[in-house]
Amino acid sequence: MKPHVVLILADDYGWSNAGWHRANDSEVHTPVMDTLVSDGIELDRHYVFKFCSPSRSALQTGRNPTHVNVNNYLPIMHNPADTVSGYSAIPRNMTGLATLMRRAGYSTAMAGKWDAGQATVDHTPAGRGYERSLFYFNHCNDYWTGTAGFPCPSPPGGLSWRAFTKPANWSVTHTFVERHGYLAGGHDLGAPREATLPDASAWCAANRTCGGFSFRSHEPQPPASSKVHVYFKDIEGAAHFVADAGGSRPRDLYMDDGPAPSQYFSPQPLCSGEPYPAAANASTVCMYEDDVFARFLFERVEEWQEGKPPLFLFWAFHIAHSPYQVPKSDYDAFHHIAYAPRRVYAAMVAHMDMLIGRMIALLTKKQMLVSTLLVFSADNGGPITQAANNWPLRGSKHSNWDGGVRVNAWLSGGVVPTERRGTLTSSLVTLWDWYATLASIGGLSSKEIVDERAALAGLPPVDSIDQSSHLLGPGWRLEAEQRRMDSFTSQGDSSGIEGPLAIGATAPAERVLEAEAAPFRLSRSGRSARSLYSSPPRSEVALGSCANIRKDVFCQGDDPGRTTVSGLVVDWAGHEEGAPRALYKLLLGWVSMDCVTGPTYPNGTSTVYDYVPTMADLPDRQDCPWRNCGTQGCLYNLTADPTEGVDLLMPQPSSAKLAPLLKHMRARIAAYTATVFSPDRGSLDVAGACAAAKANGDVWVPWLP
Repeated sequence: MKPHVVLILADDYGWSNAGWHRANDSEVHTPVMDTLVSDGIELDRHYVFKFCSPSRSALQTGRNPTHVNVNNYLPIMHNPADTVSGYSAIPRNMTGLATLMRRAGYSTAMAGKWDAGQATVDHTPAGRGYERSLFYFNHCNDYWTGTAGFPCPSPPGGLSWRAFTKPANWSVTHTFVERHGYLAGGHDLGAPREATLPDASAWCAANRTCGGFSFRSHEPQPPASSKVHVYFKDIEGAAHFVADAGGSRPRDLYMDDGPAPSQYFSPQPLCSGEPYPAAANASTVCMYEDDVFARFLFERVEEWQEGKPPLFLFWAFHIAHSPYQVPKSDYDAFHHIAYAPRRVYAAMVAHMDMLIGRMIALLTKKQMLVSTLLVFSADNGGPITQAANNWPLRGSKHSNWDGGVRVNAWLSGGVVPTERRGTLTSSLVTLWDWYATLASIGGLSSKEIVDERAALAGLPPVDSIDQSSHLLGPGWRLEAEQRRMDSFTSQGDSSGIEGPLAIGATAPAERVLEAEAAPFRLSRSGRSARSLYSSPPRSEVALGSCANIRKDVFCQGDDPGRTTVSGLVVDWAGHEEGAPRALYKLLLGWVSMDCVTGPTYPNGTSTVYDYVPTMADLPDRQDCPWRNCGTQGCLYNLTADPTEGVDLLMPQPSSAKLAPLLKHMRARIAAYTATVFSPDRGSLDVAGACAAAKANGDVWVPWLP
């Protein structure tokens, strides 16, 4: 029995922005996922990388990011001297997850954010095994217009770019450096916004984390009263100046093997705006990007018929990554949240929950839910520097505190055995474990998961651990097959599922699901999870970074330095008789965002934590500083101290009993360090990528053979 698999990846989804972590809170509305979690398996210790592209590279290749990619580069890097690894994200010769699933007999499709390479056809979803795909290449694009990435030069007479940057002696001069061009790379300080030049200058001057801004205008110096579209860059994200007389940002939406057809784009300039288009008829003519992606996958489900290969669907939400945009109806539903960034973020999360509910409705309608496994994870922790909340976890996206690398995750669907429903496991699971786990669920053996193509190219082997039997139990396949067979002799798709299936039985897939519609309910065991999840297959998780993290928090600048192993989480039972098992974390070197937010952060009474400055003339912010764990490290008992508040090595090891643990952890970090993958990925090929975009209707495409 090979179940359908729906693998869902949310973007920048905060720990405390999930209803199952924040029950009865008016700012969090995730009723569909709450039900799926309560009737499924909550993965309480699910680890990822601390930001986007490395996590996605790990998922698609089954490797720890230190063995595939720790850099959050834009997708247009190129090193002509290295035809295997001289690109952004995944090396050319690594085998993708969807290739394995096709090998296992699945029909494969993906929709949403890719962020795992663009340079060649091999780097696209099609090149990694997806038969159908609708996606964007970059870290993000505009939800309404689809524009993303670098501004590409335009003909003379077009819009001209101007950049204002803070010099190294800013604290003395307080004078911007003005140049013809724009700031590229780095990290945006929120979404682009409309502002006059004086207002933009004043805001950046007053914001210690603003390193500069760019705008474009038909006039070299726009009137003081004229508003321009301003892109602000943070001071530590390694944004760099690109001289250019003018330009425009291409759209980023690709289908299968070419730019997406025009019907997948909303009409412009009608459908643009923050956080939603202002036109009166926008709700009827403008398409929100995540709705477009969802509809693409719904079509794959609608097409499926009994007797066809099972489906493997990778659903990579843009939500809840910036820019913070959402349909007006969702925004209006959260009118009770006064703080605008928090309001938009909450509305985006609710919209994602609604779309997942529509998928459940459609699977139920098609009588497929009983034979479907749903896997959900975030790609990294929420960015508390913008609008997310990871309370009570310490840290944020781009940090190796648990707030950056421990994420919302769960399993659900009709395939989950009855005795496992309604349970929680604290066993270590990683995002890259789904490579081997899903391949095994699809029927492949461990030998068939070995990446021989990568080995021939001298690339690191697969790290993924098969967690299928541990999570679902040894007899899950027989029970799932019996339940599927029973469903053919019962009314509808109700075998193993209680109640009238109100979501799917009465509503077409395109209907908005109300919270009161009571999602499907799976029968639950009510048993304790402790005995079900003994002897976990994974005992440790290595946490990666780059050597120059202190000045390049996203490892995406001109000199991020080599790949490093900067931490380790270990499931440790000790060497003493009867010693209790506990999770420990050891962190090395500099760690950003050493703070814990409040439960309703951000709100009208607290300032959003900024990125921490790194220039010598700007002191660290004291509200959310860097922590220097040095070579000795910072050690935490995650089981007893989940907020990582007590460093067991300060001022010195509190007990001699820690010595064996420290010796083991340092030895394992040294072993991982000896195998890190750190190729020279080259530089941004703006000219080549932009030329290809211009030749393809101003849409980003692969540009190398």
